[in-house]
Amino acid sequence: NTNVCIALNDIGEFSRFYPNGKLIVKSLGAKDISLSLISNDDENIQTAALQCASKIMVNSYQMVMK
Repeated sequence: NTNVCIALNDIGEFSRFYPNGKLIVKSLGAKDISLSLISNDDENIQTAALQCASKIMVNSYQMVMK
């Protein structure tokens, strides 16, 4: 479970900071996988999956931080 949480965090950060990260992550299907993991039994995986999916979907973090 810890490995899954770390992987979700890494995918989210990759999509956030890499110039074409969102396109790469979406084309590899990571968005769909993270969305499916939101309904997991483990609460930590649910949280990590939700954070990952939100990092993939949000376009501008400056607007979120206001």
